[in-house]
Amino acid sequence: MSTIRRHARSSQTPDSTGQASSEEILPGRLRVRASHAAVVGIASLALLGSFAGGAVAARAITSADIKNGTIKLIDLAPSTKKALRGKTGPTGAPGPAGADGSLGPAGPRGAVGERGPAGPAGDTGAVGERGPAGLQGPAGPAGVPGPAGPAGAQGPAGAQGPAGASGITGYTTSTSSIPVLAGQGNSTTMSCAAGKVLMSVSGWWSGNNDAIPVSAVVNTSTQGRVAGYNSSAFDLSLNIRIVCVNAAP
Repeated sequence: MSTIRRHARSSQTPDSTGQASSEEILPGRLRVRASHAAVVGIASLALLGSFAGGAVAARAITSADIKNGTIKLIDLAPSTKKALRGKTGPTGAPGPAGADGSLGPAGPRGAVGERGPAGPAGDTGAVGERGPAGLQGPAGPAGVPGPAGPAGAQGPAGAQGPAGASGITGYTTSTSSIPVLAGQGNSTTMSCAAGKVLMSVSGWWSGNNDAIPVSAVVNTSTQGRVAGYNSSAFDLSLNIRIVCVNAAP
């Protein structure tokens, strides 16, 4: 007969009849409690079942015929194993927390989330140092002139200046005219009197024909000249005027 190795803790305690009973904790945390007589009876049935098909024992097998610790769990019938199976015991106390595992590799980057609402405005920061002056930009367009300001108060009279040079004296004006036929041109000259110099010369057509051009030039310091072409359909007069003044001493 094979020998059973017990993989469970056993203890002998007296039952209610005064006989020793066996309490075994089987693998899988099953707790079995049976009287010694029951164990012997079950073992006997297991042995009788093992002899099925052979010669039948002449007598019953008792506890005295079995050596303690020699019946293995494999020697028992399945029904006997089921009868020995007890109820699941209470859950044991949690064991201590294990050590932290090593840091795993970084996962893939997640998708960008939606933009959150704007936070409140922060406090105004301190004024920074003034930076260097930038390059001068191009001149802008001239602005519209502003309105004239009010006239200022008249200032005090200034000191009398030095005497100026002698002014022009002896103004004289002389005029003359010559006829010019329609479709023809002509010219005339005039001279200042002795002791005078020419100041200016001008010319014009009679009859307020200002649209017809007239050329007026200073020939010399004492003589003026005018010339013109009569482009009208009528005979006109070409007039000349000179202004003369006394010559400087």
